[in-house]
Amino acid sequence: MTRAVVADEWALVRAGVEAVLRRAAHPRVAGFPTAMQAISAARDLARPVTLAVVGLTTDMAQRDAVQDLAAVDGVRIVVLLGTVEPQVVMEILEAGAHGVIERHARELDLPQAIEHVRNGQRYVSPQLLGGLFDAPASLRPPSRPTFDLTPREQAVLVELVAGRSNAEIAARLTIAPETVKTHLTNLYAKLDVRSRSQAVAVAVRHELV
Repeated sequence: MTRAVVADEWALVRAGVEAVLRRAAHPRVAGFPTAMQAISAARDLARPVTLAVVGLTTDMAQRDAVQDLAAVDGVRIVVLLGTVEPQVVMEILEAGAHGVIERHARELDLPQAIEHVRNGQRYVSPQLLGGLFDAPASLRPPSRPTFDLTPREQAVLVELVAGRSNAEIAARLTIAPETVKTHLTNLYAKLDVRSRSQAVAVAVRHELV
């Protein structure tokens, strides 16, 4: 039985999200008004959490809450954004979110996001994704760099954006896991990043995949 946590200061929002999660095969859902309570529940090894939905809370910024939850093994994170500026979306992705949708999204958008992240993929709602690519020039680089990626590095990056593990990437590309690590090291250097989530954020920002 999978277990999920929801963090949002509005009881009505929590109740709505919890109802959606139960219909999406997460029967054991715990809702909390603060991010710290949700993070504490996610860290409880006796009751493993596989999914966290982070809305708006007054005790912690969403980016900080996502970073703390991303440090917990096995937890996939969906964020309900109240502010939809492109820069905020990028910051949330860089913090480690697996899915991002608008706080006022339609009821069907959340199950769609959950399905993607549960299958090891990343999800950004079409409305937010369009905003990233239509962002003001001040938020976008003046050109679209290629970063001189090799075809194999490009293929690894595609799998990385899909949220797949090193083992899954190796199996899909028919290469050794150690070779995947080598490609990731080269990717991080070329993209000037230090983590998988940062690499994904750069890939989305510059439309590399």
